[in-house]
Amino acid sequence: RLSRIMGMACSTANRPNEVDVRDEYGKWLEAVLTYGEDGYASRVRVHFVGWDVKWDTTMDTQLQGECFAQRGRFSHPKHAKPPKTSRFSIKQRVLIQLRKPKLTKQWIEGTVSAIDG
Repeated sequence: RLSRIMGMACSTANRPNEVDVRDEYGKWLEAVLTYGEDGYASRVRVHFVGWDVKWDTTMDTQLQGECFAQRGRFSHPKHAKPPKTSRFSIKQRVLIQLRKPKLTKQWIEGTVSAIDG
């Protein structure tokens, strides 16, 4: 069986595929895709490279196709310094919208402590 992700053919024959995946927070990360045995050809298990397995997730390549890209297109290897594209600076005061609970739009004050690209 073959599944198409952003024009890339990905084998489902128990062979993992390395791609870039946009996580739920909008950050592009290197990931390894494996295919589950749940009967849905478009569903993949996503493991983010360098992250604990507790962050693994299942995604649907048909419904969330915009979250997948060819490996290295958007992610930056851990050893490489990402390009400076941030409009923030260290120690800058900012307002942060809390994501949870999703029903309330609460803002808190914060200070930028690190910029990861």
